[in-house]
Amino acid sequence: MSKLSFESKKRIKKELDRLLIEIQEGEIIVEGIKDKRALNNIGLFNVHTLHGDFRRIVEILKEKNVKKVFILTDFDRRGNELAEELKGELTAQSIDFDLEKRKRLGTILNIRFWENTDKKLDQFLEKLKEV
Repeated sequence: MSKLSFESKKRIKKELDRLLIEIQEGEIIVEGIKDKRALNNIGLFNVHTLHGDFRRIVEILKEKNVKKVFILTDFDRRGNELAEELKGELTAQSIDFDLEKRKRLGTILNIRFWENTDKKLDQFLEKLKEV
């Protein structure tokens, strides 16, 4: 990122801020407790972890009449499979979900595993300071 112009960095930071605000307004599903802790550390508290049968989480979200769910599973094989399974289950329950924020936020912060989100955000912010 150090090769980007100041204006480009500013634009990316603005997009990151917008993404985080949008995600904060919905419910988030992650794979594990480390992912949840890392997201909590950056101010995202509406996080649900997958435990065994994730259909129970989907039922809870349906009962809460949730408007939007952000799927933030890891970018490994298992995370991609879980994202697809969640997509199907949320669709079956008529719950609106978003996978695009997963891709975009992951790209901006260079995330493979969400448990590193807080560290990756810190690294990103440090790189923004470089001119």
